[in-house]
Amino acid sequence: MRIGFLISSLAVGGAERATVSLSNSMARMGHDVVIITLHDGENFYDADGDITIYPLNFKEEDNGKIKKGLKKAYNLRRVLKSMGLDVIITMSSLLAAYGVLACAFTGTKVIGSERSNPYRHYADFPFSTVKKISAAMADGYVFQTRAAREYYPKRAAKKSAVIPNGIFGNIPAETVPFHLREKKVYAMGRLTPEKGFDVLIKAFALFSESHGEYTLTIFGEGREHKNLCDLAESLEISEKVNLPGADKNACQKISGGRMFVLSSRFEGMPNVLIEAMACGMPVIAANCPMGPSELITNVGNGILVKVDDPEGMAFAMCDLADDDFLSQRLSENALKMRERLSLEKITDEWLKYISEVIEK
Repeated sequence: MRIGFLISSLAVGGAERATVSLSNSMARMGHDVVIITLHDGENFYDADGDITIYPLNFKEEDNGKIKKGLKKAYNLRRVLKSMGLDVIITMSSLLAAYGVLACAFTGTKVIGSERSNPYRHYADFPFSTVKKISAAMADGYVFQTRAAREYYPKRAAKKSAVIPNGIFGNIPAETVPFHLREKKVYAMGRLTPEKGFDVLIKAFALFSESHGEYTLTIFGEGREHKNLCDLAESLEISEKVNLPGADKNACQKISGGRMFVLSSRFEGMPNVLIEAMACGMPVIAANCPMGPSELITNVGNGILVKVDDPEGMAFAMCDLADDDFLSQRLSENALKMRERLSLEKITDEWLKYISEVIEK
């Protein structure tokens, strides 16, 4: 099959990582894959050499403007007609609108996808209306969770598939023996308010009162960097909190720590949590909508805590630090994620669904 992915850019991010990982996996299985980006820029993730990356170089400041949006769809249509794709997969709910407009009467099928929590991400008018209409008009739609599918019209849900994220990160082949792991707490994600890293830093300050030998490292970039640094300083823990930016090798680095914490206020299906579990990390996750509760059985393969609850999060961190038996059990059970959501398995689910859409 000749498969295209449409995404804003290949900068650091969960949808971007998923796009490149799925593209690489599909290409290795013999499919012809093209990644089309709306905006040019440095690609954070490495696509295989036989994958074509086609930047359209649209201006980001035009995002959200109807007239400019229609022009983008027209220009995208010209590009897609020349490529002769069997299918274009849009890697965000809003991009599905571009795909539907650009591919009308071209023979190229459009599969949209919801990569976040539709109740919280672009949930206001007119974005909510655009998402629902384009989902209904697309040839197919992929959701990461059943809860996300319930947001959309029945017309979209009937022709959709629920496919969770896979293990898209470059996880180490071997896990670090538990007794050799360092007293470090890790987290990853965009430094934006919805990721709740302010809650994590507050929780870590409480945790540090009894576990002063631990450090906290948060991998990621974003507009909240200064605010988070200021918060750590105000809590007098700045010497223990590190924000080194995004790192392609983050999965290898976190695997040597004692615990991983997801503090998000909402998610779609958190890649970073899947990857941390696949690394055999004992994990703590805020039980936010959506994602964590579909991945974690509480105190089975991780610990779920309330959203926006630094005290509860700190208490769970103390449990993991003080109870080696609990930590090891969670670590061993988390490793089962390698089989449950392997890249090969998730790619097969995608390809099966793509074939069904093309054949309709």
